[in-house]
Amino acid sequence: SQGDVYERSGACKAITEDLFKGFNCTILAYGQTGAGKTFTMGTAAGQSPEITESDGVIPRACMDLFTSIKTKCDGNAEVELSYLEVYNEEIRDLMSADGNDKQLRIRESLNGEVYVSGLTAVGVGSPADIGKLMEEASGRRVVASTKMNATSSRSHAICVLKVKGVIADTKFQSKLT
Repeated sequence: SQGDVYERSGACKAITEDLFKGFNCTILAYGQTGAGKTFTMGTAAGQSPEITESDGVIPRACMDLFTSIKTKCDGNAEVELSYLEVYNEEIRDLMSADGNDKQLRIRESLNGEVYVSGLTAVGVGSPADIGKLMEEASGRRVVASTKMNATSSRSHAICVLKVKGVIADTKFQSKLT
């Protein structure tokens, strides 16, 4: 089931524990066209106030993230969403209506942090905020048919949530990709 995938993959632990210890976490879906990656990830994050059986990894992760913020950080944490795609070796900002016009580049800061310069980051306060923004952004993805999938995205989508907060007088900063 979708819940089993979320739990047994380690994604739940990464969201509810590791992020709040300052670890950057990545949840990756990999497979052949039509194998169910989009269904398993569940890109319409948090559109309903409760998790349903068919909700994938992203809605579950968003719900658990904000529940954990409420309990561990007394609700005081900042979350920023960025969403990009890699298509034909080009990076496109899906959060920007003019994402094609931007020159985005992968960079590394002096402290070793890898980032995409010029990428839009939007503050979010709930799973519903993330779901709404991701749904809008997903409409900007490149889509073309293949022999195996009539609506294949033809790109790699990367959603990044940056989380900053304080737990018991200790600041933390982490990134969920």
